[in-house]
Order: sequence, then structure tokens, then C-alpha cells
Amino acid sequence: MSPSKHLWPDPTPDSEWEVWSEDTFDREARPTMDTRGKGLLDGLTALWIRFLLETVRYEGNQGFTRFYLRRPPAAAINIKGSSEGAKRLRHWVFGMEKREIRDYLKSADRWLLEIIIHIHAQLLAQEHSSEPILNIAAEAADQQGFETRMAELASSFGININQVTRKEARRLKPLAYSEKQETRQVSKTYSPATKSRHGGRAAATSRGRIFRSVDYRLIGAVALLILGLFFLFIFGRGYTLNCDRVESNQVACAHEQNWIGLINTGRQPIEGLWRARVGQVCDTEGCSMFPELDAANGPIRLESGSSDLAPNQDIVDKINAFLSEPTLQDLEVVVDFRPTSLIIPIILILAGFGFFCAWIFNRFRQPRRSPS
Repeated sequence: MSPSKHLWPDPTPDSEWEVWSEDTFDREARPTMDTRGKGLLDGLTALWIRFLLETVRYEGNQGFTRFYLRRPPAAAINIKGSSEGAKRLRHWVFGMEKREIRDYLKSADRWLLEIIIHIHAQLLAQEHSSEPILNIAAEAADQQGFETRMAELASSFGININQVTRKEARRLKPLAYSEKQETRQVSKTYSPATKSRHGGRAAATSRGRIFRSVDYRLIGAVALLILGLFFLFIFGRGYTLNCDRVESNQVACAHEQNWIGLINTGRQPIEGLWRARVGQVCDTEGCSMFPELDAANGPIRLESGSSDLAPNQDIVDKINAFLSEPTLQDLEVVVDFRPTSLIIPIILILAGFGFFCAWIFNRFRQPRRSPS
């Protein structure tokens, strides 16, 4: 008789799922899919393993990686509850020593992990989160107290937890963890030593002559015009997000971009929208925040961003409220450009024209050289 994967039957064995990870430290990083499969219990096992080994660090601190279990078209599932309870579960299931992942999986308390994922599956069936599990872990005096409380909760779902199931857990298939393989592209670099000294000096001399023949006014005019037109395009952008509810748990959306409300610059259909969030990109000058959508065709950034959290959060809250309320049939989010934001681009463009006119005037004012 071949070993089975789980102690109790899977309530939805044909359910397809994906586990996604999100780096909360690097706001510029996009969510990535870690693994996928079929069967709710396998999905919850993959989610809990990653949560206990990566979101909860071996020393008990919180890591910077968050994981979500997606079962399209249902909403994403993440692990919620007491952080103290999460730290205790990490200790009881995998221990607090620093090891390789394969060593964690070999020494895991499989029986306790099976109890956790089966009760989590039953909680999901009743539209509850994992919060009761982590709260029980935080309130329990020790692991034995946690197991007793979980056995009481399991009995209400018709799951019988006893010493027989503890022995059966030893015969289950080993835990697996498919780690992400990161491929790094190494760019080729060429050393100046590969060029001949004569050719290098000749090229440098030629570049110097070209640079000296160009008036700084023309360089300034081109730079200011390009910068002004760039900011005029960026600050003049607006967008509209339209969504229609196809089914109670499925919406069809389109992201339409425009420039100063007159010219349509693009339209992007959005499939499998399941969450909106405030994205953030930070550098030495500060942070830029923007509303971002998580959909089946990947993360979609609605606009370039601003330093003000409030308007971005209002847009995100409005979208999430629509997604969580099946009675709402349509949604329209309109963000127009702000006329005051065009002041700087117009100043840059006018300054560029000024430099260009100065260059033209200086060009025709210079006397022509007579041929020698």
C-alpha cells in the first residue's frame, strides 16, 4: 500500500491553486509565483511551510516575505493571526535552530502540521481565516495544551485526533519544497586594454572636436526641451478604470490611459482581478506611492505615483470594496491630470526655446570665415 499525502480526506481534491510570494522590504519588486498544484490540502501545506520557514524566521522575528494562496477566481488566502502564535508554531513544527530547508522538512512534526492544515481547510469552508489557529497557539501554555485545544476544535468538524493518527503520520509521504531557481544574466564588459592605444586616442580626440563644435546653448535647449516634453507627458496623464461584475466572484475590468483627457494612449484588459494595494518605490529622495492591481495577468500599476498616501489609499479602498461586495455590478474610477502639475514642464519647455533662440541668434551673429 503506497503512502498517502494526508491523514484525512481533502475537501476539494480537484481545486487548482498557486502560491505567490511578495517582498515587503523591496517595494519595487513584483509578486512572483512560487509553486502551483491541485488539491486544497497540498496548497495549504505549501503555504504553511513557506509561512513558518520564511515569514517567521528561525530566531522568531518576522521576515520580509509574505505568501498568498490563490484559488482563481476566489480571493487570495494568507495566514492571519497572532505573531506570538506564529512564532510558537514555528518552534513546535520545525524548531528554532538554523538549518537547511531539507533538514527542516525531515525533522518536521508532520502530525502537528497535518492538524493545522486540516483545521485551516475546515475554517475556509466556513469562510473563516487562520486566525483561530494562531490565537490558540498564543494562548496555550505549551505544545500539549495547543494540541488539546486543536483536538477540541477538530472534533467540531468531525476530525478525530488521537494517538492512532499520530502513528499514521509517520507513514505519510515526505514533505516537499520546490525552491525558486534564480537565473542571473552576466553582461559582457570590454576592457579599454582591448583597444589599441592609437585608436583610443584618435577616438577621444574626435569626440573632443565634436563636443567643442557644439554651442552650450544648443545642448541646454535640447536638454530642457526633452526634459520638459517628458514631464509634460508624465504629468498630463490620467486614467479610467472600468469594471463590470460577470459573476458574484468574477469581474471584467479595463484600464484606459489618456493624456490631458483628450488623447487615448492605451487600453489594457484586466482579467482575474483579486486585490488592489498601495505600491511603493523609495530612493534617497523619498518614496513614491501608487495604486496597483493584482490580477491573473500579473501586477498592473494604475499611475506613475505620488508622495501622498491618502488619495492612493482612497482609490485602493474603493476597488477592494467593490471586489468584496457581490451586489455591486459596476465600478468606475476616474483620475484626471492636475493642471497645476503642468507648470514645471511648461517652464522647462519655454526655457528650452529661450536657449534655442539664443543659439540661433549667436549662430547668425558670428562673422563667417573667409576661405584660406
